[in-house]
Amino acid sequence: MDSTDSKKIRIAFLGDLHLGSRRVTLEDDLLTLLHGCDHVVVNLEGPICEPSLNHLPKAPILRSDPGTETVLKDWHITCATLANNHIFDYGLDGFRNTCQVLQEQQIFFAGAGKNINDASRPLILDCNGYHVGIIPCTESITGAVIATEDTAGCNDLQFPQIVDQILKMKALVDVVIVTPHWDFLDYTYPSPTVISTGRRLFDGGADIIIGHHSHVAQGVCQEDDGREVIYSLGNFYFETYESNGRIFDASDEIWDGIITIVELQSNRKPQTWPVYIRQSNGIVNVDNSKKREIQWRKRSAPLKLGEKYAGFWRRVTFLRLLRRICYWLHPSKWWHIRRATLRAGFITITQSSRILSRKAK
Repeated sequence: MDSTDSKKIRIAFLGDLHLGSRRVTLEDDLLTLLHGCDHVVVNLEGPICEPSLNHLPKAPILRSDPGTETVLKDWHITCATLANNHIFDYGLDGFRNTCQVLQEQQIFFAGAGKNINDASRPLILDCNGYHVGIIPCTESITGAVIATEDTAGCNDLQFPQIVDQILKMKALVDVVIVTPHWDFLDYTYPSPTVISTGRRLFDGGADIIIGHHSHVAQGVCQEDDGREVIYSLGNFYFETYESNGRIFDASDEIWDGIITIVELQSNRKPQTWPVYIRQSNGIVNVDNSKKREIQWRKRSAPLKLGEKYAGFWRRVTFLRLLRRICYWLHPSKWWHIRRATLRAGFITITQSSRILSRKAK
């Protein structure tokens, strides 16, 4: 970029978005914020397609109604990352329909494709001569369909392939931003495995890491050289959905999300800051409450513990599991037990046990 050009470039990164059939309203201050950015990037959870298409034999199945793409355009969303565990819920037809409607609205997208070459194609944004590379990727542990040489799927967060993508990108752009869809659902702190993965991405050359998938906002950690990893933005907006006959509504924890603003300027290191948001009754608002700032600091502080973090995370995970066990031991809670609830509890226990045993070794 020309060093004489001092124009500030701002890119807003939004968390997980699932609109379903809902017509969502953005508060005026939030809409003004998004329209004031050069680009707005969102993680689109699920395809935009008709419900008549064949879907995968899994639960939950997510999709948004045709027409959603015009809502994205109205919000000034310019880019969508598709590397997640729901974009292929309605198979290849649902994915193709999503790509078509995004193209019609001139919304760039990346992170999934008809094969691994297509899925690993990054986003390159030309912002007034300042080039930004965005690499969406996901892990198979999330349940995502992973692309191969011959089959459609998502860009895999796999080493050393992801480092090769970063290195190729660094030769073409000024800043490389990796947006991984990773880790476990509903965890307020990232697992030690994800902490390690983030460090490897930085070692590979990433400048900023902005993650999602947990559906709750996690913290931010800054490296000694100023590079930052935001482990999860939580939800931008996530509509209720049905799984195994049960309606899942948003818990209070996942109503609160984060928008990360990345400011870029020549001869300066990228600057980032959070904008706190909250969804309620089909409306997304900016949340400037002191409570959110305190929450953000609380979730970021343990990430600076270094080698001691693994012990902290094990304690948090154990207490989380204990609280859930105590909850279900109370007879007043038994009346609404469903098969899906039992399955979710079993998955939580299994994941926690596997992580703890892995760390014990």
